[in-house]
Amino acid sequence: MFSFLYFLAAVIAIFLIIFLIRQLSRRLKLNLDYLLFLVKLPRPTKEKEGRPEADFKNEIGFFEQFLSNIAQEKQPIIFESAVHQTGEEIHFYIAAPKNLSDFIKKQIQGFWSGAQVEPIEDYNIFNPQGEAAGAHLKLFENYSLPIKTYDNFTKDPFEPILGNLAKLDKETEGAAIQLIIKKAPKKFKDRPLKILTQLRKGSSLKEAMGGLSISAKDVLEALSPPQKKEEKGPAFIDESNVKLIESKIEKPLFLTNIRLLASASNKEQA
Repeated sequence: MFSFLYFLAAVIAIFLIIFLIRQLSRRLKLNLDYLLFLVKLPRPTKEKEGRPEADFKNEIGFFEQFLSNIAQEKQPIIFESAVHQTGEEIHFYIAAPKNLSDFIKKQIQGFWSGAQVEPIEDYNIFNPQGEAAGAHLKLFENYSLPIKTYDNFTKDPFEPILGNLAKLDKETEGAAIQLIIKKAPKKFKDRPLKILTQLRKGSSLKEAMGGLSISAKDVLEALSPPQKKEEKGPAFIDESNVKLIESKIEKPLFLTNIRLLASASNKEQA
């Protein structure tokens, strides 16, 4: 009996090891199949300097078109903004599969005339005698609801983030912001479409999203004698919520991972 259990445990252990090796080899293959590029965009011309709002919205509009174009390839693309462990300049990177590198390079140079896209080996943000800290972002609400976009801002929302990166100590601190995106499968639009259908029938946003709850009033009404129901008028449709969901599904959806990493002399600073 015991010999059989030992044999079974050994088989399970072997399968687990094989699974872990395969997972590791896939990750290594992914790393080997990607190329890292340093991207340098031309500085704004003098005639654009007096129009900060129009300028940043135009730039984000270009980036939106850029994302739409590369999303057709259905492979993860990585964007990074970083300050190296030594120095204070902010660098911008893009990592792409080898088979897409020429395509993405042409796309960048097509949208931003004069852009330089240079292949590099890697960069370092870590203080060798210091500490590091990391975090990743999560949605607070259901993904079916849209997040605030650049159309709702009067100033560049990325500017404060770059401002904080610019404040890092040039000798002891480094940091990177990483954005990994991949076009979401079509099924990810199913839930927003179902919510939209319910909203158009007169459901509240909470009901449409499946967040129904039972109150004390609901219990009392259920226990009280049935009364003659009044005829209901046409259902109220909350057009503001309808427009919210419509604004979400009219754009391509992306699977997104946003990660932050910092290094400094000690854990508190990082």
